[in-house]
Amino acid sequence: MVVLVRLVRCASSAGRVRVACDAREAGVAAGVLKRLGCAVKRVDEHRAGQRVWERVAFECERSVEREVEAKFADLSWSRRKKRVAVMASVRAHALDAILSRREAFGFEVPVVVSNHEDLRPIAESCGVPYRVFEITPESKARQEERELAVLRALDVDVVVLARYMQILTEPFCRAFEHRIINVHPSVLPAFPGANAYLRARRAGVKLVGATAHYATAELDAGPIIAQAATACTHADTVADLDEKGAALETAVLLDALCAHLEDRVFVHGNSTIVFPPAL
Repeated sequence: MVVLVRLVRCASSAGRVRVACDAREAGVAAGVLKRLGCAVKRVDEHRAGQRVWERVAFECERSVEREVEAKFADLSWSRRKKRVAVMASVRAHALDAILSRREAFGFEVPVVVSNHEDLRPIAESCGVPYRVFEITPESKARQEERELAVLRALDVDVVVLARYMQILTEPFCRAFEHRIINVHPSVLPAFPGANAYLRARRAGVKLVGATAHYATAELDAGPIIAQAATACTHADTVADLDEKGAALETAVLLDALCAHLEDRVFVHGNSTIVFPPAL
């Protein structure tokens, strides 16, 4: 006799809640989720004085989603792919890395924005629309308004500056506060601004590195998310430093983007708390 068994799986959702609160309220979020019938899978917590930052990963039945949403302001559901806009100029390595990780990281790239035509073939070969906004001192404010209109129309969650060689204005940074990730070719706060590798070479550094940080109106001074460095010597030319640095730029940019997409980054003042990824 053959017995047929039908497995019935209840529809469920995975999500993440982020909380920054007084130390006396630590653990409240997990408790609320449990009372709603959710299964708490992981809690990341950082304490500093009387403040606590928590990231709670959980699963719940679809039927209680609205109750969960009513309880928490900073909540994201894992099934929703976040939308990442990329802004780039003429260097391709960072853009290449982001476009090639879309499936692995589970995000969408609805547009690449540039001030040059150079990278159009890369974007369009990946099926991503490419928009060019030429920037001059006279047109900068007007062009940024147009760029912001595009990003808002596409419901963009985060903007990545993949070696975008323009300084964003304060209104632009404010519109996407803590949602613009920039990569800079130095271990900040050393060598902010242009020609970082040249200045590092002239200074005789023994380490060359890269930094991914949230962009602010102050150039290369936003909260740092990820950094990396490697050794260099007196024999390294500026071109050598650039080659070594490009690999580091890609690595820290991807680390920072992944941490942001997974809701692992909390901004506290001008610094960050970055929880580790799941094993």
